[in-house]
Amino acid sequence: MDGEASRIRIAHNQSTFRDANERIELSAEKMKLYGSLVPFICECPREGCSELMRMTLDEYEAVRADSTLFATVVGHQDLSVESGAARVVEEHEEYVVVRKIGVAGEIAKDRAGDLPELDESERQEL
Repeated sequence: MDGEASRIRIAHNQSTFRDANERIELSAEKMKLYGSLVPFICECPREGCSELMRMTLDEYEAVRADSTLFATVVGHQDLSVESGAARVVEEHEEYVVVRKIGVAGEIAKDRAGDLPELDESERQEL
């Protein structure tokens, strides 16, 4: 697989994990877990990865505020960085934040636009 195709696959994989974490965030908000550590799924591009990282809702929301930022378990940022699809912007004890760049960043922005914002009543239903 060439570099461009690899970066595209990585961007799509990570956006899929992002979608799952959005649901986790909504459930945690509904349970009022503010200030508590919440398990989120690693947003790395590794096939079959289901490792968890713990973050507060505020920490997750800080990452989520920028559609090109993704959180991965420590060590799982390597595929994105080595392929040229991302660069590390923050390192924490349980997770690393990477910024998607180039075509991967554009895909992340496009995928974020596909996710509808939920209003308060829709959040209550989850």
